[in-house]
Amino acid sequence: MIALNRLIVLTVSVLVVWSGWAAEERSFAQDKKQSPTLTEISIITPELWGLRCFPDGSGNLSWAASPNGVHSTYFKAGTLDFQALAVRIKGIAKEAKQDVKDDKVIASDPDVKPGTCNGVILWWQDDPYDCWSFPKGAKGANQLLREVFTAATSAKATKTKGKDFDKVWRAQPPALMLQ
Repeated sequence: MIALNRLIVLTVSVLVVWSGWAAEERSFAQDKKQSPTLTEISIITPELWGLRCFPDGSGNLSWAASPNGVHSTYFKAGTLDFQALAVRIKGIAKEAKQDVKDDKVIASDPDVKPGTCNGVILWWQDDPYDCWSFPKGAKGANQLLREVFTAATSAKATKTKGKDFDKVWRAQPPALMLQ
């Protein structure tokens, strides 16, 4: 009986110590928890142009499927200021007609039709994302996207370019470039 009592006391003592340790670990983990890291900015136009920008300011711009990269250009690191671009995108979010976060529609204008808006996506570590759809008449969004596309297609930013990129860019530029 004494041995059983000692075993019970020992077991309870271990559980108390373990639960205290677990609580400290949870607290420590919460203190160390950091906000997710932004890993990519993507822009998609109704004319099928897609731009991807990475944290070092490099990325690519391509049209449609771009088999073997023939309709693509790759721009160098430092071409775009990744963090500043993310801040500006969040600043123009009020112009968006649709706001989606991790597959959940936060807000949507009933007049938004598929293929009629410029989409801007901020991708976070482990794949959560924020996405906004901007109508063709969104002045702030169009200005920002024009600046981004202009920088990405400048000769000094070009790292490599597909053989048909310039031809397609001249023939079918994003509509926002014509405004």
